[in-house]
Amino acid sequence: MADPSFRPESLIEHREFVRALARRLLADDHGAEDVAQEACIAALESPPRSGEALRAWLARVTRNLSINTLRERNRRARREQLVARPEATEEGIDARLHAQRRVIEAVMALREPFKTAIWMRWYENLPPREIARRTRVPVETVKSRLKRGLAELKLALDHEFGERSEWLRALVPLTWVEKSAVGTSTVAIGSAALVLVVATWVVKSATDATGSAVLVAGTTPTNPEALVAAEGTHPRPLGSRRAALPVATALEPVVAASSAAPDRTVAVTGASALSGPEFALAFEVPDGLRVDDFVCSLELDNAFADLATCQTAPVAAEPVPHVRFAETPRTSLLGGGARTTYTLRLSSRDGLWSGAQRVIAAERSAAEPVHIVLEARAVMEGRVLTHDGRAVVGARVRITHGVVAETHTSSRGEWSLAGIAPGPVQVALRSMEQAEVTQAVTLAPLERRHLDITLASAPTVSLTGALVSRSGTHAPRGTVRLVSVSDPTFVIEAPTERDALPGARQDSFRFDALAPGEYELFPPMDDAFAWSPAALVVTVPCASPRFVCRDDVPTVAVALRAVAGDEDTRIESLRATILLDRYDVGRRKALAIEPRALHVEAHDGVALFPDIPLGMRGWWLVEADGKSSVWGSLDDLARRGGRLETEARLESGWTAHLWIGTRDANGREIALSDARIFTRGGALLTKSLADGHALLELLFDPGRIRIDLPGWHVAGWEGFSNGKLRQTRDLHRVWMERDN
Repeated sequence: MADPSFRPESLIEHREFVRALARRLLADDHGAEDVAQEACIAALESPPRSGEALRAWLARVTRNLSINTLRERNRRARREQLVARPEATEEGIDARLHAQRRVIEAVMALREPFKTAIWMRWYENLPPREIARRTRVPVETVKSRLKRGLAELKLALDHEFGERSEWLRALVPLTWVEKSAVGTSTVAIGSAALVLVVATWVVKSATDATGSAVLVAGTTPTNPEALVAAEGTHPRPLGSRRAALPVATALEPVVAASSAAPDRTVAVTGASALSGPEFALAFEVPDGLRVDDFVCSLELDNAFADLATCQTAPVAAEPVPHVRFAETPRTSLLGGGARTTYTLRLSSRDGLWSGAQRVIAAERSAAEPVHIVLEARAVMEGRVLTHDGRAVVGARVRITHGVVAETHTSSRGEWSLAGIAPGPVQVALRSMEQAEVTQAVTLAPLERRHLDITLASAPTVSLTGALVSRSGTHAPRGTVRLVSVSDPTFVIEAPTERDALPGARQDSFRFDALAPGEYELFPPMDDAFAWSPAALVVTVPCASPRFVCRDDVPTVAVALRAVAGDEDTRIESLRATILLDRYDVGRRKALAIEPRALHVEAHDGVALFPDIPLGMRGWWLVEADGKSSVWGSLDDLARRGGRLETEARLESGWTAHLWIGTRDANGREIALSDARIFTRGGALLTKSLADGHALLELLFDPGRIRIDLPGWHVAGWEGFSNGKLRQTRDLHRVWMERDN
């Protein structure tokens, strides 16, 4: 709160002190006078807080303003050095003029609104925020237009000059411009700046794969290292003396200032009858597409696959584009017990455009749309045939381009994969009959590549096996899995079938058209019984493998209930899990080797598991939305009425919403991304997003938590003491400082 005793006329008493301090720091009388005036204006606009000495406050503000002035001088000197002209030679004149003309022609050939964005940014030297203000679009939209405009320039220049090194070498002379007698040529400087940015953009795209960070002009760094590179100094927490400016988030369709065509950036609020999370969207619709040509997927990060699968929903265009999902993604102690962030992925139905954004897993205000920048993708499709023209059915097609995308061929041997990042990719194909075949392909943005692959025919064999029940009454549920020993990512499944012979005590499985080799077989594990052996390695061709189900042991039903600890009332809707240690390996390994744990979802207050083998070690887990989860051992259950029972007491869940950031030399708040939040035991809970926010919705009390960001340490943490929550707040601000 401002000091009520502050009097504006008291600034006159300290004016000479401020001017002298600025003069010592700048060694410039004119600059010192400017700094002194700015310090007085800052005091009038945002007076010092109550109880703070005015002289000390003015000294700090003066030092910060002087540092900014010196920093700007250094930047100006670097820019002037950049455009200083080396000695010209006749041999280089034609090359420079030709390259400069080609750059300008390429800019003029750009589509709107990319041409206007490129011109305003690098010919009129306007920052993205000013361009956004003039064209009445969000800053993220401006950055997207600049990025896509530069991409089109790169394609045009690559086509003109051939090899990238050739056109880069041709553009280098443009970075040196001459000054006329009356000053520097605006067009020449704009061309030089554009060339430098294009060249930097190309270098950045070439170094992204190796993790090298290149700061591109016109972008805002969101990680601490890029922030330091951009500012030229280490940000540090300082007392803020200026109120944060509100950021406009509500968007409307607008008309670009440079064109009569309506702008395609849209945002949305709206309602739906579905019960899952709803998101307002803001994205730039590519030419030729409509809003309803897009679909969205929602994934809960770090979730257990059996409990939180990816949801997909169409983007609704009315009243303006938005998406709502069927249900809220669940979390479980099986997946870490934390709901922290969602990944929201937007894709066009044709697979040629895609973008993603991580958002905190919280109820979103309708006025806060999720901004998603779409990037051009590619589509690959084709057929897999044998030399005699037969379709290869069920062949696995895997494309690697930083991440792995995978599909299988249809009954006609056809396959298709969309949303592939442009650039070099590796296509690997494998079928049961043939060994893996690989092919390298380079994809261009918005390309549809058809790739037919012919596989050489090879001798194949069939593998049949038996599933025997000890009791003679058990029919196994699930499928038999076959995994290639040479390629563990190649997995085939076969259903089990009951033998038709009278009095048969066994089921069978069969794999046809299998290439000779070594494989590992796993029996069905969708019920509670163990198998002997647990897995079997076979060399095909071989005799029929045989698995025996140990189902002749006594079984018992297990009933799990729960009450709310804070209200002592029965919980009707709950989820329960039983994890059995079939092969005596411990809970962690048992969870790793189980393809599926046993799950029951109850709405009458009782989760019932029939036929759980007596004497087998195992654990139970009870969970309910908004309540903490509880693990327990099967050995601790009480026997009542011929079954094992327990009643778990669930407390309220643990929730904290954090904002992690620092302040720069002017006291401005700066969000820090990718700050990792751990439990004391070292389990990673989440990472802060680009806006510094991190949400923790935990099904357990983590006790002390810690924050790790290389090169930084926690300087202050509102509502926490020694990493432990002491006071509940709507938002806990965490202030970071640079390590010395």
